Amino acid sequence: MTIKEQTKDAAKKAGALDVGIASPESVNARTPPGHQTNEILPGTKSIVVLAGYGATYGALHAGDARIPMVSKAYRMGKRLAAAQAVEDFIEKECGYYAVMVPMEYKDGLQPWMSMELMAEEAGLGGRGINNLVLHPRYGCKIEFTAILTTMPLQPDGKLRVNPCPAPQCVKLWMERKSTLCLDVCPASQGGCLDGAIEKGRVKWASFNQIRCSSRARFMGSEHTMKFMDTVISEPDPFKRTQMTYSDEFFHLIEALGPGGTQFLGSCFECTKVCPVGDINYKMKPKADPEDQPTDEGGQSAG
Repeated sequence: MTIKEQTKDAAKKAGALDVGIASPESVNARTPPGHQTNEILPGTKSIVVLAGYGATYGALHAGDARIPMVSKAYRMGKRLAAAQAVEDFIEKECGYYAVMVPMEYKDGLQPWMSMELMAEEAGLGGRGINNLVLHPRYGCKIEFTAILTTMPLQPDGKLRVNPCPAPQCVKLWMERKSTLCLDVCPASQGGCLDGAIEKGRVKWASFNQIRCSSRARFMGSEHTMKFMDTVISEPDPFKRTQMTYSDEFFHLIEALGPGGTQFLGSCFECTKVCPVGDINYKMKPKADPEDQPTDEGGQSAG
């Protein structure tokens, strides 16, 4: 196998669903200063992008909106293990530098680098109207991690055909100028998601991050500061004390600490309804009356 094939093989053996190679030049051309490859790893020659599972289907259909975020965070370990396997292979076996792109925000709501952009440039999917990268096989129900390396690898290039829009969305657009994700987005009417389809393809798409964040994130620094302002403005000392020691304030502070997951965002509506890749998931959305619980010996409990 070539070095490129060995690199991808190391990622897949460690649990990655798919792997693509992006060109730093193509990514940097669409990235603002302060968030480019050489500002993380000087001399970057290649970007290895990994796709891994996000929240489970069960979590996406859970009754509490916070559960998908928690599920995605719990499954992050497998994605990180695959990325670490790539780092180890590149540094220990090939002798080049490698570093995982931080997944936290660097400035305000701006990440160190856009995972979606790197995944798109690595050929792992096309940008959907919902602003997510849709993988041809797994749709938008996956997450991406990226490793910068000084090891030169041939880029895979972008997909020739964008999986978005799905046939259902093309039909919907022809009927009433909408898509499944635009229909379900709680903020789309206020300008969160927007886009257009022309001749069965995405003509353009836009995403208002500030508007989306204010609706999707009900924890985090901005909400903690808002709560603190309410506490400070309360004239009654007894009520201020009650608010300070309330469950709400406790959870706000807890979410800011290491391992806090709820502050990252809890809106998965467009992910739930996107049909791209759903054919590859075998789900039983409702209980089958013929299904019977079995005991340890495999016999029906009935």
